Amino acid sequence: MSLIRSRGNKATELRLIEIFREHGITGWRRNQKLIGKPDFTFRRERIVVFVDGCFWHGWSCSRRRALLWR
Repeated sequence: MSLIRSRGNKATELRLIEIFREHGITGWRRNQKLIGKPDFTFRRERIVVFVDGCFWHGWSCSRRRALLWR
């Protein structure tokens, strides 16, 4: 899996940024040079967040959306 390059997850990350801002969550950074390449880093809290989209979970995004709207 480490050799597979993720793509098509930008919308999920942008939505998470919106959620952070809506709830006043600050202190996060993106694209930090850390092992594992986390999507968001909260350095002071020593927390990293990985945003995995449909690809990593083996979902077809259209299938996932259909399940969410039932």
